[in-house]
Parts: sequence; structure tokens; C-alpha cells
Amino acid sequence: TFGTKITLRVKDSRDLAREVLKSDTAGIVVPELDLELEEGGGMNGVYTTVEGLMKKMHGRLWAANPFGMGESSVVVEQQHDGNDSERCSRPMSQHVKYREFLAQLKDMADGRRFPFTLILSDPLSNSFVGPVLNAADTLSLQADKGSVSCRETSDEGLRIEEFQRTE
Repeated sequence: TFGTKITLRVKDSRDLAREVLKSDTAGIVVPELDLELEEGGGMNGVYTTVEGLMKKMHGRLWAANPFGMGESSVVVEQQHDGNDSERCSRPMSQHVKYREFLAQLKDMADGRRFPFTLILSDPLSNSFVGPVLNAADTLSLQADKGSVSCRETSDEGLRIEEFQRTE
């Protein structure tokens, strides 16, 4: 089967403003966070910006994981009988790590953490990342077609690879 892999190096707020069409079948990778959402898993197709896609991922991950919500995600003080003060147990280390992970993802979406890499891998080649409007900078947008060809766009930070899977 054929597919497309789009790699965008997000360096500034201009890259966050790029249009993105993420199909139902596309997977998403953010290597700097060790984040990998499998192809077709977890998120529907969406037409948005890079910023919007990052915020949508953050919202989905926050809502879908019990470590991110409720009393298990925070330290709560409880009062007993007026003079007996006792703390609930501290969150487990994976709760803390998950909250830190979500905070880093939100920082990327909000433009407080650069650079980072966004990779869309779509086995049906139905996804797209648009160019930066009026960009005259060096390339950060790159396209690879097939296993032997590679085309680079005149836009900064994006790489697109179309590949053939052999099974």
C-alpha cells in the first residue's frame, strides 16, 4: 500500500498558523514528547491549524486519561473533626509525569515551546499541511514521494514523504 508522511519542523508562531487537514486515517507523532497516536486511532479527521491540532490532541488526552482529572491528579487537604488535619496521599509518579507531559504539549500548542516536530503519517495520503503565507525563509517544509523520490517545497519546515509499504 501507499501512504504519505508529512514532517513539519515547527519553529515559531507562523508555523503554528499553518493549515492542517488531518484525515481519519492519519497518525500523529511529536518526537520531542515521545507522543505517538497511531494511524486512525483516537482522533477523527479535522481541518484546523497546527495550533488547533495540538490543542485538540491536548484536550483529547486530558479528557481520556484518568491520571489527568479528578482527585487523583492533585493533592487535596481534608479536615477531620476540626482538629485532625490529614493530607491525602501524594499523586503517584506516573500522575506527575502525565501532568508534566500535558503541560509540555499545551506549551507547544500555545507557542511557548519551540522548536518541535509534528509528523502526520497517513496510509491513504489524505492529509495535508499548508504553507506559511508570505514566507521567504529557508526550507522547513519538506516532501518525500515514494521510496526513491523526494521533493522539497518552497515553504519552510515541512517535509512530505510518500511511501510504499511492503508486507
